[in-house]
Amino acid sequence: CWAPNAVVELELPESVFVDFGKKARAATVQRFTGGRQSADEAAAEFRSIIGDSPAMQDTVALAHRFARAGDEPVLLLGETGTGKELFANAIHAASTRAMRKDGTRRDMVSINCGALPESLIESELFGHVKGAFTGADKDKTGLFEKANGGTIFLDEIGDLPASLQVRLLRVLNDGEIRL
Repeated sequence: CWAPNAVVELELPESVFVDFGKKARAATVQRFTGGRQSADEAAAEFRSIIGDSPAMQDTVALAHRFARAGDEPVLLLGETGTGKELFANAIHAASTRAMRKDGTRRDMVSINCGALPESLIESELFGHVKGAFTGADKDKTGLFEKANGGTIFLDEIGDLPASLQVRLLRVLNDGEIRL
């Protein structure tokens, strides 16, 4: 039995790892790792991921099963060029997060955390209110709020300062943003 906040780590090809969040339970893991699904049976969203090896086909099938399963946070780790964003897009597109209640599609919100200076990243992620700091001449909606109910892809998250990673962890655990 998994404790709350337990992390299930599954090894993927090319040093990519998938990490499923705090709601993961042993039964869930068994449901997804038991039995096989070929890449041909995966959703059309996953067909852009090319790879004939059994490891890649298993990875695509596993990611597809988790995409269909619900709203668990997914953390993809790996070297540059291993396909993290490709998997993130496919997981989003195949998930319920991609569709609004009114039937319209949601785009996945993406940000390269390593491309922005430390002074701007917090405002980009969490937003700010007018007058919060010098130069904040109007309210700004953060990416977490824009992605509300959908998917946010945080590329190069390891480049974030430790203090911001702690705040980010709170958002992922609690599901709430505090300005």
